[in-house]
Amino acid sequence: MEALTDFLLRFRGRFQNASIDDEGGFITESFGYIDLKENVFLLNRPAFQQAIRQCDPREVCRELIRRKLLVTNEPDRHTYKKQIPQLNSRPRLYAVRFALLEADLREAWDAGDSGTLTVDTGT
Repeated sequence: MEALTDFLLRFRGRFQNASIDDEGGFITESFGYIDLKENVFLLNRPAFQQAIRQCDPREVCRELIRRKLLVTNEPDRHTYKKQIPQLNSRPRLYAVRFALLEADLREAWDAGDSGTLTVDTGT
């Protein structure tokens, strides 16, 4: 879990807002999206694999589910299909809850370089 947390903090600027259709803000080397309504990071497959390093993705997903930190909406899959306005499609993504980040890490996220993103986790 530490590797995933580190990844989310280190590359916070490479996630786009999944809720708005903002072509001007398109990030060409995006690792995925954030969904402020669902309070999740939506990682694409390459980003998720990079984030968990050499760990088995199935084991990581099972552990995230056990901790109630992975949101899924497809039976028998560890992924979440989400309509992304910028893509005009519903890709399969790994939906990791913001709750993965502890309170002190959330503060670091809010004070990060991107500056325009404030994550309200409702806690």
